[in-house]
Amino acid sequence: MTTAQILIAKFWRKYLKSRKVRKIRELKLMRKSVNAIQRCYIQWKRLLYLRQLTTEVTRLTSPVSKSWPHVPSYLQETNSLLKILFHRWRCRQYRRCLDNHPSDRLRLNEKSTASEIFKGEKESYERSITHPFLGDYIRLRQNSQWRRMDSSPIVFADLINKVARSSGKLIPTVLVTTTTAILLLDPRTLSIKYKIHPNSLKQITMSTLNDDFCVFQIDHSDEEVAMETMPRNSCICSNNLNSGDKVDYDGNNTGGDLIFHTCHLIEMVTKIVLVCGNFCRNFGNHSLNNCHGEKLGAEMLRVVFSNEFLATFHSTPTTIKFIPQTIKTLELIPPNQVKIKKKINKMEFWL
Repeated sequence: MTTAQILIAKFWRKYLKSRKVRKIRELKLMRKSVNAIQRCYIQWKRLLYLRQLTTEVTRLTSPVSKSWPHVPSYLQETNSLLKILFHRWRCRQYRRCLDNHPSDRLRLNEKSTASEIFKGEKESYERSITHPFLGDYIRLRQNSQWRRMDSSPIVFADLINKVARSSGKLIPTVLVTTTTAILLLDPRTLSIKYKIHPNSLKQITMSTLNDDFCVFQIDHSDEEVAMETMPRNSCICSNNLNSGDKVDYDGNNTGGDLIFHTCHLIEMVTKIVLVCGNFCRNFGNHSLNNCHGEKLGAEMLRVVFSNEFLATFHSTPTTIKFIPQTIKTLELIPPNQVKIKKKINKMEFWL
């Protein structure tokens, strides 16, 4: 009986041991299978992520685009590295496109310059961001009469309004900015009324409000060179323009600063700043400090924002004041309109 009990206990212990070993083997096999399945699943998710990424990033062409596909948590590190690499590649491709298209690089330079000048200074700048700079709004390049008058490249041309310094009335005129001069033409005959040299433009002054007025302040120390005018019935080539009879476009003796109103104020001022910078051969990069730091004639070209400042009309200092619209003036002045009041040594713009 004792022998049978010992034998049964011996085989029972062997059976328990073998069952324990079998469970350990099954657990190891299960863990190995789980690791293999998990590894294959992660590889499949990586492949799926890369395939999804290749289809989605093809639509992300803009370097400023911040959209990016969602990724699992275990791919965050890879995702951040790929995002940096793709952004660098996208910027490089964009620069290559600019190298192949110089006109796009020029427009980008103009937009960058406008941002440095007007951002945070002029209320009307925000609505000009999405508007492309066209330059020639009146198709003056195709005009045969203009081609006979001047062969200089046109940077900006538009039909604008000149504010008469004696009465404050708006007079239509054509402003043309070339690489060598700023010209004011008669809109009907294209006769040249003014020719302003870039090295004589001392300052451009504007208000901080949502208006479209600017004041060209000329260096009056050398007015014979700064602003050349011709008689009303003249129509000659600007290259042969000499200082003749000083007759103002609004019928008065010339002398003093000019006030303009244009719907493309941001573009006009930006391109004039670039023309003056190129004229002084110091606008080598996109920084406005280099352009403003170079002296243009006797003074430096400045872009100033002020709602009240002094200008010179016919050798007389005149105060220019921009008055924003209030509840009291809302009944007197309709929205989106300007009322100009000319007083003795003072001109007010009621917005």
